[in-house]
Amino acid sequence: MKWKKTVRGFDCGEFVDRYEQKCSIQKSSLATEDCIWLGVDTNIKGEDVDERMHLTQEDVKDLLPGLRHFARTGELRREDGGNEERRNYENISVSMGRFKKILKAFK
Repeated sequence: MKWKKTVRGFDCGEFVDRYEQKCSIQKSSLATEDCIWLGVDTNIKGEDVDERMHLTQEDVKDLLPGLRHFARTGELRREDGGNEERRNYENISVSMGRFKKILKAFK
């Protein structure tokens, strides 16, 4: 993946998929919530299509267990539905939030 900044200063990673379509993942400019854009920018025919998903952090948390499982095994489904990994991720996020508050108190 090739990383760059957009004209407005947002991080953007560019890559091509299995069918050589130009794709990207980009930090969204949405002010009310942290989101990313992910998907196809230019299709097989070379047409600009900008067919990207606008994903929230919760959306990404829901997708990660399935994606990680696929990266490890080549399969999409998990017996536990990925719920255990999602719970572990949420526990780590909560712990990091508490850790940051503790560090802030010592500044």
